[in-house]
Amino acid sequence: MRKILAIILSLVLYYVSLSAQSASSLLIPSDISRAGMALSDACLSADSFGFEHLSASVSYGIWAPQNSNNKLMGFNAGMNFGKILSARIKAAHISDRVSGTLYNEYGAPVGEYKGADLKLEAGVGAKILPFLAADINVRILNSKPSPSLSSNAFTADANVVYRKDFWSALLGIRNLGALPSYSTVGVGYCSQLLKAEAEFDYYFSGELAASLGGELNIKNLAFLRAGYSYAGKSAPLPSFASAGLGLKLFGASLEGSYIFASPTLGGTMMFSLGFKF
Repeated sequence: MRKILAIILSLVLYYVSLSAQSASSLLIPSDISRAGMALSDACLSADSFGFEHLSASVSYGIWAPQNSNNKLMGFNAGMNFGKILSARIKAAHISDRVSGTLYNEYGAPVGEYKGADLKLEAGVGAKILPFLAADINVRILNSKPSPSLSSNAFTADANVVYRKDFWSALLGIRNLGALPSYSTVGVGYCSQLLKAEAEFDYYFSGELAASLGGELNIKNLAFLRAGYSYAGKSAPLPSFASAGLGLKLFGASLEGSYIFASPTLGGTMMFSLGFKF
């Protein structure tokens, strides 16, 4: 009986931890610029209208060190085909920074292990009209909280982006197929000097979130970013503020973001090094 109860308890803890870890993993941004603007991306999505370069970046970060305390490493690459189509791939590995203790069915410690998630994503985008573009992204998330427990989740995103002069609008559905799924709508003013945007999210669990973000372009060499995100009490991500800095020179870019004003996410730091060809 004791062994049966231990197995049941381990399965319950596994599914609870998987749900929480998957939510965190699916919402961790791969775009460090977006992180510096409180995850708003109406202007960043409008950049899909560029269709004129090949880009690649690697990233490293510490996510929620006061709570989940995860380390993340990522890789993004994108390529445009003419002025109509684009394709991109992303990979991210999120792991615990501190080892957890493994126990056998009798409650005795048998070793240590760091849980980890692996996200793989691919997407395509197309310019439908001179002022309208759409993209679809699919991803697989493998979560392995212990050596003997592993699970996969498959999700998809779909976005439609409007761009006219300096104005943009975004309508999308994110993380279809797994929690937390949500719909998003955003608007932005996107000039060479200034980006200012607002985004509103509705989680299908019934929670709401909203974010404001801005970016100041200093001679196309330095980029100062800041933002604030408000979320309901039960939202997958809590309210937080963020700041970011970007530097670009000769096709290379160095990006950094920092999240604060949140007891859950405070202290989160992320960095990326990228190139455009």
